[in-house]
Amino acid sequence: MYKCMYICRYICIYICRYICMYICRYICRYICTYMYVYTYIYTCIYMHIYMQVYMHIYAGMYIFIYICRYICRYIRTYMYVYTYIYTCIYMHIY
Repeated sequence: MYKCMYICRYICIYICRYICMYICRYICRYICTYMYVYTYIYTCIYMHIYMQVYMHIYAGMYIFIYICRYICRYIRTYMYVYTYIYTCIYMHIY
């Protein structure tokens, strides 16, 4: 029985981690793609007038993507730790 609980715990952790990473990756891809398209359209309209604005937007896009990656890494780590603690408590009770 202990071996079964041990296997179930690892299956649960693996599934929860995979789902969390998939959702996080999808959200970040959507946000970053939207920001990239918006930045590209905005830049095409105003580049011939405001070259400095273009540089600011380009830098801002990279900063945004960096922040997005950092947030996703934090969420992924937090979800992994939370799932592990929850599984440990749940398996300990049962």
